Amino acid sequence: METQLDAVETLFARLAEEEVARGKALATQTHRVSLSVGGGVALVVGILAWLIGRGIARPVVSVTWAMEGLAGGDLGVALPRDRRHDELGRMIGALNSFCDSLTEAAGMRAAQVAQQAAADAEMTVAMQAIANHIETEAAEAVTRIGERAAAMSQVAAEMRSIAEHSGNSALAA
Repeated sequence: METQLDAVETLFARLAEEEVARGKALATQTHRVSLSVGGGVALVVGILAWLIGRGIARPVVSVTWAMEGLAGGDLGVALPRDRRHDELGRMIGALNSFCDSLTEAAGMRAAQVAQQAAADAEMTVAMQAIANHIETEAAEAVTRIGERAAAMSQVAAEMRSIAEHSGNSALAA
């Protein structure tokens, strides 16, 4: 019986050692699988974080560049044209509206400057026409005054001649 017990004990010891070895192998394999799964999950999470961050950062950077360009007075700055339906999309829409308003105001300002220049040119032409008219009338008036002065001189000469004639006649009489 002792031999049988020793054989059973040896069998159980061998089975126990095999189970311990299998347990260690399973633990090692589980550890490797856990590390692989953890690394894969970390990689997937990292890629998703990068994609999400890129999806948020790229529009924010483009909005920032556009706003800095507009602040510097550059109305030709490239505006983002993203059709998002979140806060960034609303910011992009507001920025595009703001740029459109600035462009419209600049156009109106340019039209106003052009109208003012045209009005100034018309005013210059009108003032030149008035000055020419005044100069022409003044020249005509001076000519008429000269003619009348000459006529008056002639009348005065005739009156002097008549007066001399009268004076001579009176002397003779």
